Amino acid sequence: EEVAEHFNRFERVDEAPFEAVERISELNQRAYEFFVQPFVQAMSNETTATLLRTFHPLRAQRWAFSDLNPWFAWLGPAADAVRANRHGEG
Repeated sequence: EEVAEHFNRFERVDEAPFEAVERISELNQRAYEFFVQPFVQAMSNETTATLLRTFHPLRAQRWAFSDLNPWFAWLGPAADAVRANRHGEG
């Protein structure tokens, strides 16, 4: 408050919209703390953290197209067969 008084010593009226924004921001913060935060805390545990890490898009794109995906279970043996039957160039 002292800082605000110091910088607004000329009683600038153009600061009024920022006060409205500040009140809305405080209301949003209280609404989050009352409604959302308890739900987030209740749902935050090691299981949900593991799921979020596993299904992160950058990780999922790695395992989605590998033999870890049941639809691509054939991929590992196929790669081994190709490796075994590869002919050297030259």
